[in-house]
Amino acid sequence: MTVFSTPHESSSSTADANTPLTILVADDEAALRDMLVVALGSFGFTVKLAPDGAAALKLYCECKIDVVLLDVQMPVMDGAETLRAIKQVNPEVACLFMSGGTGQYDSETLLGLGARAVVPKPFELSRLRELILRARSG
Repeated sequence: MTVFSTPHESSSSTADANTPLTILVADDEAALRDMLVVALGSFGFTVKLAPDGAAALKLYCECKIDVVLLDVQMPVMDGAETLRAIKQVNPEVACLFMSGGTGQYDSETLLGLGARAVVPKPFELSRLRELILRARSG
């Protein structure tokens, strides 16, 4: 697996209270990505979208990202593999998993990888917003 390097600083050290949070959403379901870009945008977040883990890793390395929202089951790189790779770039990454089914992983394993929460699908958008803000604050 190739891990990208990035020149960006840890987002926790560069955050500004007036700057909207940037959320990276990685999910292989286009309809969910489309819904989340609108919903999270309505909460004032900037949203970057990726259809799989490899694309998410590339975006993470290219952009300032505050919180990563990963589907567990994706092609190319699943959510767990993606989080492991992102943590090589930034060990302090704020990450949430979302999934309709965690497949070979259980919630305990996903949290053990460093995720702040595992959010089952379907989820309430207000609850997702709350979890994103909580993940960002540490």
